[in-house]
Amino acid sequence: MTFQRARKPEEKEVRRRAILVAARDLAREVGPINLGLNELGRRSGVSKPNIYRYFESREDILLRLFITELDDIVSHLEKRLGTRQLKRAKVAALIVGGYLKRPLLCRLLGIVASILEHNLSADASAVQFAAPGSAASRVASSGNSGRKNSGNSGRFLEGEPATRTGVVEGKESALDLREPDGANA
Repeated sequence: MTFQRARKPEEKEVRRRAILVAARDLAREVGPINLGLNELGRRSGVSKPNIYRYFESREDILLRLFITELDDIVSHLEKRLGTRQLKRAKVAALIVGGYLKRPLLCRLLGIVASILEHNLSADASAVQFAAPGSAASRVASSGNSGRKNSGNSGRFLEGEPATRTGVVEGKESALDLREPDGANA
């Protein structure tokens, strides 16, 4: 795909999306650490220097992919969980299943603090996480909105809060997936 120079805001947005789609496909193929701007330019039909017209850096592109993948899993979990009260094991299974379907998100999570924070201005980071409708803004504003007050402070889990004493496959777990005594299965 080859583009002519984007002059209108709509044309620039089309170009930006084309670069991100190519970046997602390339990152899924070679991994986010090996995502190179030369190959990204070739696949998206935009020269490497022109990529910098749309994004600050390679890390900016990866951060945008991370936010997109994060939005995707949050939307998936919102649909699956709804406002129902579910057992811990069911919630855990939904979360794990969501991550297993998104290996790119898992790889990006592994590098977000050590790599993606570099070569980004504070403005670029803030804009990404504060974007209206993004997962980050929905999660931050969710609280109890839209849910009946069940005494669970907006949690999707029945019973007592999880503890840090659980063991999963012989390793310490952040969640104790066992149900509280007397809970129905």
